Amino acid sequence: MPGDVWSYNPLYEILVDDPENTQEALQGVIAYGLYKHAKREWVSSFYERHSRGPEDEELATYVRTWTPSRIEGLRSEARNILAEYAGEVLREAEPAIIRNALRGQFWRGVWPSMVATLLYSVTLVVLYIVLSNLGVDVLTVFGERATP
Repeated sequence: MPGDVWSYNPLYEILVDDPENTQEALQGVIAYGLYKHAKREWVSSFYERHSRGPEDEELATYVRTWTPSRIEGLRSEARNILAEYAGEVLREAEPAIIRNALRGQFWRGVWPSMVATLLYSVTLVVLYIVLSNLGVDVLTVFGERATP
């Protein structure tokens, strides 16, 4: 009878064991969907063999066939599905990501460099003027050191 404690299937809680962890929960929901798909195939196959749907006890027996290693197989398949999907999303988004990364990045990098170079040049000119006013011939000082 539906809703009866005996007909309760605990696989959802087993597969979605940490609903607070979004990534684990998503993986668990996908694994549960894979389980439901396998169960649906089993019911269809059962119907083809017996010309009737399975009874509650037969369904319970099916659920008990889901051993820890089979459940881990569902989780592994769900991880692979998520990884494949993430890879596909990145492959589709890559051209836009590259375009956005290159657009405007050059000038955003050039302007600070130009400002820094300008400030450095102004500092050297000011230093040259100050030293010249103090009577130091900077060109001669550097010229004497450069001559062997």
